[in-house]
Amino acid sequence: MRKVIFVLLALVNVLLANAQKVSDKVVPVAVKSSLQEKYPNAKVLKWERENGNYEAGFEVATTGYSVLMDASGKILETETEIKKDELPANAKAHVAKYYAGQKIKATAKNHR
Repeated sequence: MRKVIFVLLALVNVLLANAQKVSDKVVPVAVKSSLQEKYPNAKVLKWERENGNYEAGFEVATTGYSVLMDASGKILETETEIKKDELPANAKAHVAKYYAGQKIKATAKNHR
């Protein structure tokens, strides 16, 4: 059940995030260095500001990732893209019950 809640929270975070796209030039060196150290093969697709923090959206191989970091480069949250059919059955049931008629646009597993 805990895993289901995290998946749903990740989904809600993705859909409701108050994020603002930013240029690579304004991202602090500590943030970029932290990402490079943890994910040396990351191909950064986009940077966003989220509640004063920096979020990197990128791919490693064919898997999508999202990493939220503070200005010092400390990783606060990581999300890994998953396929819709990998959602647990009770998560799908919850979405169908409480969000009837809505389509799931993105799915991710949250790692805190």
